[in-house]
Amino acid sequence: VATSKAKGETFWECKMDTSAVVMADKDVDIRDLKRQKIKTHMRGFEKRQREKSLPTFLHFGTEMHLGFNRHICPVNSLKWNPDSCTYASLDEKSIYVWEPLHGVELFKANFFETSKTHAVSCFTYTSKHRLYLVFSTKFQLLIFSEYLEFHKALSLEIRSVNFAEFHEESSQIVTGGVDGVHVLGFHVGSKYDGKKAEMLDQEKSKLKG
Repeated sequence: VATSKAKGETFWECKMDTSAVVMADKDVDIRDLKRQKIKTHMRGFEKRQREKSLPTFLHFGTEMHLGFNRHICPVNSLKWNPDSCTYASLDEKSIYVWEPLHGVELFKANFFETSKTHAVSCFTYTSKHRLYLVFSTKFQLLIFSEYLEFHKALSLEIRSVNFAEFHEESSQIVTGGVDGVHVLGFHVGSKYDGKKAEMLDQEKSKLKG
């Protein structure tokens, strides 16, 4: 409303408030930008999910490098010996030690010839004592050196063992089989044998008393 000083008349003037329109336009623009950002974010998220679920850039394959086929029966266990850098493989009748470069057999032990055992189930290796520990189906533990020299057979209180692993720090054998999982303490002692010492040192240069 405005009043004319010259004629003392009152007149009305109507002006459009463009600020509200400008603000409304800005609100529309902001909403559009937000929608666009959300869509862009969703497209990026979907792309990342597709890349995770479909790793087309990964390729897998195998090729034959070496074979060791001296076993007559199926192999049921295999161990790596880090001390001699050799493999030891086991079937129910025999155990073999062979080198990994050319698959050459180094040592072999037949269980019936060495310990009158007809069949074994699994084995493990201890680097601490440098021994192969073989579990027989007669519920015995057969002890072999890393050169497959037979030492002794120990009777066990557990039945057939299907899996065995030696824990070096605690000197324990962890087994799994028909009776469940068991932990066996393994101890190695030495006893002085005078006759054997005399045979090894016939001049007696190191024997006293």
